Amino acid sequence: MLLPLVAIQLKIECRSFNKPTMSRKNNRMKNKIIDWNNGNFSFQNVDIDALNRVYECICADFNFTPGRISFQLTSDEELWKINVKHLDHNTYTDVITFSYSTPQIVSGEIFISVDRAVENATMLNISPGDEILRYAVHGILHLCGLNDHSKVEREAMRMQEDLYLKKYNVFHVER
Repeated sequence: MLLPLVAIQLKIECRSFNKPTMSRKNNRMKNKIIDWNNGNFSFQNVDIDALNRVYECICADFNFTPGRISFQLTSDEELWKINVKHLDHNTYTDVITFSYSTPQIVSGEIFISVDRAVENATMLNISPGDEILRYAVHGILHLCGLNDHSKVEREAMRMQEDLYLKKYNVFHVER
């Protein structure tokens, strides 16, 4: 489904690509700016290199320096508990973002529901890893200041997700 243009699109022109050095330790992937924790889930098909490139480019386009981001894959139930405890929202959700950013440096924690990703990926006929990657980009955009409280903000957020995922050929994004 194509969304109407309701917001100004950001011009995407990534100014830098720094190939990260990666290592594996205890089912946790680390590099200089992204911590990825699969928790108890066995997703090996999330492209952390692509996520790192997109993260650096989003930060450059929003005039931020990339700081450390910690991604936590979790269940619907655990994410619901976080939503109730920290945000006072009694609803299930796909992504919760906690910002530790400064005015110049983007950093934070992004919690992603694997249950939501699997269910939505099945409906969209894409891999759960690709849907998780979309949620990760969504969280990064939140850390850079985008919101999705209103319909207009949600449409603008989706446009930005699609633009970054398409630009870096992460996966086919038509919905």
